[in-house]
Amino acid sequence: MTDEKPQRSMMSLMLVLLLFGAPTFGALFLVMNPEYLPDSTKNNGELIQQVALPKSDFKTIDNSAFSVEEISGNWALLTFIGNNCDQSCAKTLYNVRQVRKTTANSRKYVSRIAMLTDDQVEASLTDELLSEHKGLFFIRNDKNVQHVITGLNETPESIKQKVYLVDPRNNIMMSYTADQPPEDIIKDFELLLKAFPVN
Repeated sequence: MTDEKPQRSMMSLMLVLLLFGAPTFGALFLVMNPEYLPDSTKNNGELIQQVALPKSDFKTIDNSAFSVEEISGNWALLTFIGNNCDQSCAKTLYNVRQVRKTTANSRKYVSRIAMLTDDQVEASLTDELLSEHKGLFFIRNDKNVQHVITGLNETPESIKQKVYLVDPRNNIMMSYTADQPPEDIIKDFELLLKAFPVN
């Protein structure tokens, strides 16, 4: 009799875990294997070979230190810009900002990062970017940035045509073309935030 109670308790616990864990594991499987999704629900971004953001410190354009530990546990949108942010660049940064806004209550768990691909940045551009995009981490070009560009198999020019999604473990895992509608990223974010809620 005494052995039956622990066994029943263990079985009840396993059933509860299965009941509540199945949706999360199912969503995880579908995100990692989008070929099993119907066309209407497939992710809009391109799943890529993951590239981990370096753990050593970066430097921001206002000369502050930045570590990826500051965004660990958050999703992040990553872009790359040159020393003169043209109209296309400005539109990309604007879209990224708007995508974050649409995440509503999850907004505080979505970070934005822009890495510079050039060594020199005009002072006027620095002031403009900092004032227009508060909360966005602008990272100076250095060996860490070059390591990321190389890991993504891109050049400093080609990478400016992409927007990347970084997972909560600081791995770059999905890419979008810079001219893709922001709605594409929003739809993927809705799926990911449901599959991997951050709290």
